[in-house]
Amino acid sequence: MEDSPAVFFNGQSFTVIGILGGIEREQRLSTSVILPPTTAKDRLGLDTVNRVLINTSLGAAQQVARQSPIALAPDSAKELHRPLPA
Repeated sequence: MEDSPAVFFNGQSFTVIGILGGIEREQRLSTSVILPPTTAKDRLGLDTVNRVLINTSLGAAQQVARQSPIALAPDSAKELHRPLPA
């Protein structure tokens, strides 16, 4: 990946592996850097994921909302759960 572009954060370089498109729903992502949780923890000491954005197909949102906390954090799924609006 010698020819790949890089960004620098906290004095460390990170290889750019993609550019996020389709961010109309979350404009804040246009100025964000997205790291795998393990990289964030190992290289930057960040161990808390504070936001997960999931796109769903029409009609699947409630099922995904119920299942994703378990899939993302099986040992602490209740910490990720937010009640769905009625």
